[in-house]
Amino acid sequence: MKYLPFLNGTYSTAPGLLPIARQEYAIDQQIFQIDAHYNSYRINKTACRAEDIRKYYLEHNYAPSTRRVINNWLVKQLVQECPGQFDLAITGDYSIFINLQSGEIIQWDTESQVLAGKAYLSLFDALANQVQEDLAVCQLQDTRDWLAAIHLCAPNHWAAGDKVGKSFDSIHAPVPGMQKTINGYYKMLQSLVEKGPFTRFAWGISTDQQLNHHPVPPPGITAKEWQGRKTWWVSRRRMLFCSPSEPIFTLWMS
Repeated sequence: MKYLPFLNGTYSTAPGLLPIARQEYAIDQQIFQIDAHYNSYRINKTACRAEDIRKYYLEHNYAPSTRRVINNWLVKQLVQECPGQFDLAITGDYSIFINLQSGEIIQWDTESQVLAGKAYLSLFDALANQVQEDLAVCQLQDTRDWLAAIHLCAPNHWAAGDKVGKSFDSIHAPVPGMQKTINGYYKMLQSLVEKGPFTRFAWGISTDQQLNHHPVPPPGITAKEWQGRKTWWVSRRRMLFCSPSEPIFTLWMS
């Protein structure tokens, strides 16, 4: 899909939340999208893993109960929305998730959610590697909120390590014009939990089609090489907020 939310010519930091059910196109009413660029996103995530996945996937105070809710929801949603792409089988004590396109099989103990094999750090890590979108989990507890988990292989010039564990207002404080949204952000987060899912769009100017714009280049690549670009492109990010339970689950795709 091509999204051009910048055509009105107005810079805005308003939440811009739209219920996903009100999206015009059927594909935009899905949580996850599989399109012609699927392999490119998978290749990028594989490259991040080969470099150092702990640079792109981090957790902070990620409660086991939250982890279980998110993992179960991810599996259910992927199989339900993309039956030609993913399948799930239960064999005895084990769950088996199959990526029908790539042929990859992920197996874990259904009760403990411990993965078989050492290809991934966790079930959340394994599932995040099956989709194009980046994933984040924002935990709400009493009057507190924090970024509990983030799987960010297509960062937009910011690092997961600088944001994980922080609250919404701390994360977004550097963004110009965000003060009004920050002032009432906790009510907004509660609304996401109670009334979601929602989708929103953010956009910016990029000078290449590179997915990974982590501020720190991979080993062996100079900052000039990593940041040097010649062609201008408009990048867009479809961001979607879901609430499987009390935590808020966020995903976005460049």
